[in-house]
Amino acid sequence: MQIDEATTQQILEIGQMEAALTREMAALAPTAVRPAPPNIELIEQNIRSATSTIFVASDDGMAIGFAIVSEAEITADPSFVPHQLGLLQELWVAPSHRREHVGRALLNASLSWATQRHLDFLQLNVLQANEAARAFYRAVGFSTTQLTMSHPLTDNASQFDGNR
Repeated sequence: MQIDEATTQQILEIGQMEAALTREMAALAPTAVRPAPPNIELIEQNIRSATSTIFVASDDGMAIGFAIVSEAEITADPSFVPHQLGLLQELWVAPSHRREHVGRALLNASLSWATQRHLDFLQLNVLQANEAARAFYRAVGFSTTQLTMSHPLTDNASQFDGNR
């Protein structure tokens, strides 16, 4: 397995993996996420940007996972402690390569990227229903600092209890 920063030649491959991620998340949280075509422009922007990158995991030249990480800043509200942070926007590994440390390698590349930029920490969001991802992130040292809670106001929203 090899981890590299993505090139523009990999945009379509990353788009296919992002679509797979979206399908999986939609199955876990159908009232919050829906399958959608990949945002090719945003993928290219993340590759070309000085403040974000995409890491691609490959095995024998085939892409088997990716991670998108970017810089962010907390400064707008004086009631929050200002921070320079990294945001792990997406991390996905092909089902056929899960439990082979691909996710850990992508995460380590993202952590190194954020450390090299002297960011204070790496932050991410994960669906409540994605128990495997939550367990993975806890196992590698992430902790919960904030929870997003929802109260359904329509019949459509009440079908989702946050734990499916």
